Amino acid sequence: MAARAVSSLALGLFLVVLARGTEVRALGTFMTAYAVGLIIGSAVGLGAPVRILRAPAERPGLPGALYRVHTVVVCAVFGVAVLGCSAWSVVAACGLVFAWGDTVLNYAQAHLVATGRHRAGNLLILAHRLAPLVTATGLLVTSGSVAFPALAVALAIPVVLGVVVPHSASERSAALDWRSVFEPGWFGYLGYTGAAMVGQLQIPVLGAAGGASMAAAYSVAARVSGPLTLITVSLSQVLVPELARRQHDPARFRTVYRIVVLGGAGYAVIVALVSWPVARAVTALAGPQYTDATVLVAACVVAAGLSANSQGLSVKLLALGRPQRATAAILVGNVTGLVVLFGTGLSQNLRSVAWAPIVTEAVVLALMVLAVTWRFPPRHGVHEGDESNHVEYREGSPSHRGDDRGHRVQRLRN
Repeated sequence: MAARAVSSLALGLFLVVLARGTEVRALGTFMTAYAVGLIIGSAVGLGAPVRILRAPAERPGLPGALYRVHTVVVCAVFGVAVLGCSAWSVVAACGLVFAWGDTVLNYAQAHLVATGRHRAGNLLILAHRLAPLVTATGLLVTSGSVAFPALAVALAIPVVLGVVVPHSASERSAALDWRSVFEPGWFGYLGYTGAAMVGQLQIPVLGAAGGASMAAAYSVAARVSGPLTLITVSLSQVLVPELARRQHDPARFRTVYRIVVLGGAGYAVIVALVSWPVARAVTALAGPQYTDATVLVAACVVAAGLSANSQGLSVKLLALGRPQRATAAILVGNVTGLVVLFGTGLSQNLRSVAWAPIVTEAVVLALMVLAVTWRFPPRHGVHEGDESNHVEYREGSPSHRGDDRGHRVQRLRN
């Protein structure tokens, strides 16, 4: 937990330093390219960062197959994209490298946690954010600005780490064919990550409606408040595998899940209470050019608290292998938010734009509550004698390690 908190703080400080040491338009270009890069990473990531979290309930060789396929596809696509973009804009190429690092590191962290390598995962989390922060701070102190070509070198470090660190364990794992990655159900995990990445369109959409300067202000607000959600995202990476292991122990599952939900609610209250002081501090550190964004930063902080609740609810759906329900909630909320963002962006008023993140997360939270409280319909191959009971029959469960005989799996009440 300490490593994740430090990493989240380091990301926030890095973005503040970057805002302080670059021009507003350059930052807008960088963050727009970063957002587009995250969307690309989600599209070609095959849902692997989410699916790997259920490794305890999957066949033993699947983590290795996921690692190999994800690494090859992501690195090939980003390598071509960065090379092509560098001929047009070094700043934009730097943003793509930032997204490349996030894409491979997000998978690597989940892979290490799901396979029980928590210490390596914690060290990777720290290196992920500290390398760019130290480099950007050094550049700002020594030269008074942050040069993007030099920053690109630091941003490439997470890319290398994300590829190398999970490699040894994956090579020792049982061999599974790459086609195992595309077994029935994989598309649901891709849809989940894709729905979450729709939110990355916020900065390009606002840039189209209100211009690069508004996009830069929004990117500072959204990204600086982002670490508040990264804490809960990181915890989800730990909790989903734990809950997946507890599927056969409904009482323990419910106990852990209730703690998660109550903790998320308390976290949201605390975040809301400190939103205004945090906003004042962020805009003061970022520079006078961001003073008008104080209300927007506060709104993004409040939205981060709401998002923490949604993430807490979604761990149940992911642990039970039901990503589709969470996907619907996230997708509807993000699309609604984009509509609000575009409409308010046309007003050229940052105070109006501040409604967009709150509306987005409020819709996601409301739909996520419905998703976890509606009764789960039986899956294909499930005994349907009593849909309200908590016993499910499933053929050839991966957790039975290849035995095709049907076996009984405890099913959790809603």
